[in-house]
Amino acid sequence: MCQFLQSNWKELIAFLIAAFSIWKYFDTKKNELAWRRTEFLFEQGYLLDSDEDIYEAVKILEGRNNEISLSEVFDENNCDYLHKFDKLLNLLDRLAYATIYKKTISTEEIINFGWYLKKIRNEKVVANYCDKNGFKDILSLADLLIEKEQHKKSWGQVLKNQFLKIMATVLFN
Repeated sequence: MCQFLQSNWKELIAFLIAAFSIWKYFDTKKNELAWRRTEFLFEQGYLLDSDEDIYEAVKILEGRNNEISLSEVFDENNCDYLHKFDKLLNLLDRLAYATIYKKTISTEEIINFGWYLKKIRNEKVVANYCDKNGFKDILSLADLLIEKEQHKKSWGQVLKNQFLKIMATVLFN
């Protein structure tokens, strides 16, 4: 073994340097992609607050607009407000596409947008509009988040029940 190392030390060092370089490249690439996902998510979040049309649609969705309600926007086909909602829905649709189809963004990463997605899913007039106008992926993503949330809650309840059983066994036996 010692003779092998003496005669091949240059090749071994070259191999180790090459292996480390490959590992470092992929590690850097992974970190770079994570940063790009973060930038994308921050840009989308910034649009929610900075774009006047999207901000107005969010206010209506939240019920904080005294001038018009969701049903007035969607039932009466108010074109000006529908355009504002289309901008909001396009933003959320990009997130849905990246999460569902490309899987470049995880559901954990878009949790900050979960409230909007669930609100859209729960408001019948908005959900119907999404279903009929090419925004079904938003509804699918909302369902995915709701399912994940329910699963987490039910799993938490299972753990809590198991813990209580163990404690009862320890304390009363």
